[in-house]
Amino acid sequence: MNKFEEEPDSYYNMRKEFYEKSRRLEEERMRKQSVNINDLRDRHLYKIYARNSKIGIWMEETGSFLISRFKFNNNFLFDEVHYDLSDSFGTAWPLEEIEEVPVEVPKPFKYAFKDDSVELNKKMNQILDYLNRKLKEMGLLTEYDEQILKQENDG
Repeated sequence: MNKFEEEPDSYYNMRKEFYEKSRRLEEERMRKQSVNINDLRDRHLYKIYARNSKIGIWMEETGSFLISRFKFNNNFLFDEVHYDLSDSFGTAWPLEEIEEVPVEVPKPFKYAFKDDSVELNKKMNQILDYLNRKLKEMGLLTEYDEQILKQENDG
């Protein structure tokens, strides 16, 4: 226990209490709005409330949503874990089903790396292109995201 935790009215404890209360309220609100995990359909696209994207493909075997992530001037596939499945890493709440994914998403899913087959890399690019196209159609790409996509297309 640190010295700040020892004092019940310390700023540290007030902030901690506020954070915990805010998190509980947010969880209650999201639980009312979200699709129940048992009703999610594998390999379907969902509108999600998550840290790094607004849409994702539900991957039943991993309990996560496959998303298009933009970070450090890169665009890549990434997992957002369903909120109910991890206290530490669960960041995604499904809000509504959009559609069945029209591109092949391999089962079991495996990320492609530079040394993997050309065919696997091609499939991963098709999934990423599909997600980016849907983000654009739905008006969910930020200016930063658009910039990264333009750089990748130009380079």
